[in-house]
Amino acid sequence: MSTRRSVGRAAESAPQELAPSQPAPLAGPPVPLAGPPVAAAPPAAVIDEIDRVVSMVRPPELMALRMVERAARMATAIARLRELITPSMVDSVMALQNTALGFLTDKEAGYDAQTVRDCLIEALLRGASWVGGEFCIIAGRCYLTRAYFARAVREWPGLTNLELLPGVPTMAGEGGALVPYRARWKLNGQQHELARVRLGPDEDYRVPVRMNRGMGVDAAIGKATRKVLAMIYERLLGGAWVVPEGEPDDLPAPAAGGGGVERTLERIGGPVAQPAQQQAADALFEGNAA
Repeated sequence: MSTRRSVGRAAESAPQELAPSQPAPLAGPPVPLAGPPVAAAPPAAVIDEIDRVVSMVRPPELMALRMVERAARMATAIARLRELITPSMVDSVMALQNTALGFLTDKEAGYDAQTVRDCLIEALLRGASWVGGEFCIIAGRCYLTRAYFARAVREWPGLTNLELLPGVPTMAGEGGALVPYRARWKLNGQQHELARVRLGPDEDYRVPVRMNRGMGVDAAIGKATRKVLAMIYERLLGGAWVVPEGEPDDLPAPAAGGGGVERTLERIGGPVAQPAQQQAADALFEGNAA
């Protein structure tokens, strides 16, 4: 009898094997997702063709062609991308507009599909990604950002040991600053340097940047870094392709006669022709506006 009781107690104290728990069923009908349906990705064949077209006009390959050949190839690439990038494909990426993960614009409501499509094509042909903030749309045009230049320079074949060395910005007039900057890098083992510093009263090569209200030292250095990276990139290209660079916060505060857009078209080795918009911005920056 005692033996039976001890066996029973042992069986009661033994750990019981737990049955696997089952998730509780969801109550009620499934909740539909809000918003428009997600567009399907383009077919792989279309994406492959877009990659092939873009590879035809990469800067190193394009710069090796003669002028007429270069123009013909670029025109062919633009026409082909207009066929491949359909309205439905543009609609599928419109949600990227004015997001940090996509691309920013200078309009709170963004731009129409046709303007976005043209800028998407230009961004592709210049090697910029549609995500990650590598380009932006200002005044309806495509401008490349610091994120783009940072990647393009760091991924350049043979480029290593890139050092970006900004100095302390100096305020210049109202709404501007001058940033001393040095950059060093190696290309195929050879040392290179870019110096934008003040050498004397008549030799001031510091990087000019526009400062909007509330911007501080970090903003000035960030703008100068973008310009310096663009200068390095143009030097890598041999100075043959002027690259439009900018960010939405380059827009000055609206004036009585309307706003303007800062557009920097600097080329290593000398100035280039400036549009009237840039001349007006320069005059405003230097305090010579009428």
